[in-house]
Amino acid sequence: MNHRETRLQRIKHEIGPVSPLEDHATIDLEAVHDAQQFGKCLHKLRNLAGPLSNREIERRGKKNIGRTKIGQAVDGELPNRDFLEIFLHVCGISHPETQAWFSTWARLSTGSIDEKPAETPPNEFLRKYGGETNSGSEIRQQADAELFESRQRQEAVEERRDAAERRASDLAEQLERLHETSLKRAQEAEDEREKALERVVFLTRELERVQDADAKRIRQIEEDRDVALSRTQDMMSELDVMHAKIGELRGFLTNSTKELGRELGIELDKVYRELSRLGNQVAKIGEARGYSTRGPANDDTYDEWGHKRENLFEADDLRAPGPLIGPASWHSRRE
Repeated sequence: MNHRETRLQRIKHEIGPVSPLEDHATIDLEAVHDAQQFGKCLHKLRNLAGPLSNREIERRGKKNIGRTKIGQAVDGELPNRDFLEIFLHVCGISHPETQAWFSTWARLSTGSIDEKPAETPPNEFLRKYGGETNSGSEIRQQADAELFESRQRQEAVEERRDAAERRASDLAEQLERLHETSLKRAQEAEDEREKALERVVFLTRELERVQDADAKRIRQIEEDRDVALSRTQDMMSELDVMHAKIGELRGFLTNSTKELGRELGIELDKVYRELSRLGNQVAKIGEARGYSTRGPANDDTYDEWGHKRENLFEADDLRAPGPLIGPASWHSRRE
């Protein structure tokens, strides 16, 4: 199986199975002598199969044959063999029954050396050229004219075939260029994919490194935090101990101060009494010398004329101006 047959088999497999056409035997292919008649047979075939429009045949053929080409073939332009095979498959003609169509196509295109056109029967030949009514020269002229037309058709077919071959060659070159371009783009895409994979691997490793560094830093921070919390707890414990000691010292100082205040109060009371005694003695000495210590209101701080004595020692002047130590209640109690 060559490349063309393989491609046709792939196209038929892509199109899928088609319901076989039963009543196509009414199409007389033996009576076909030119492309125009062959196009009418194709038109009749698609009507029997549906009828099917050009668009529907194109859709069923998975766009392997175009609407424009279908219209040209139906209008009398002889299609190529691949087109004909796909067209017959879409219309439901089975493989054994396609041989008659291919034989007719080969006879019209004169491109097959295996298929020969059927010979014209003698009676048909006589009927066609007028039988005995026409002379030999007229028959020869008609035969030459038909031979010339046949050669012209053959040349036209060969020109179309050459054009088709050139077109196929151009398409093959374009396909080859597209294939090379596709391979190049595929290689570039593969290179880009490799670069992208390398970049992904690099970024993954970099991310893992950063995550490890962050995890290590977080562990260090947590350890520092635990140490700080531990030190804070120790300092709080020490502070509580210090507060307790300060409280003890404060109580001790308070008690000591109270005790010292009591002792000083006792001593001050003694000094006060002694000073009072001395003041009384001084007053008595002053009275003995003729100085009166009594004022107009029986106050010993004024003389007989009501003037305040300036040079007398008074008991109140010997008192402390304020508390030396301890609370003021001691002095208030003393007064």
